[in-house]
Amino acid sequence: MSSLPSQAHGAASRTANSTWLEHLTRGGLVGYGIIHLLFAWLILQIAFDGSSTDGDQSGALHKLAEEPFGA
Repeated sequence: MSSLPSQAHGAASRTANSTWLEHLTRGGLVGYGIIHLLFAWLILQIAFDGSSTDGDQSGALHKLAEEPFGA
């Protein structure tokens, strides 16, 4: 029977060499980046739209609702 530290080391080694985990992690990071780009785009639209009513939270939600997939 092997000891707990050696079992943990073996599991960590298998995980470090896992290609599906690497792909999953990369996909998550890409998704995280896309979300940030969408928020930046929305913020820039609200900031440079010219109307002062979009600057609050309800204005931002109205702006989102006007978009094609906003509803």
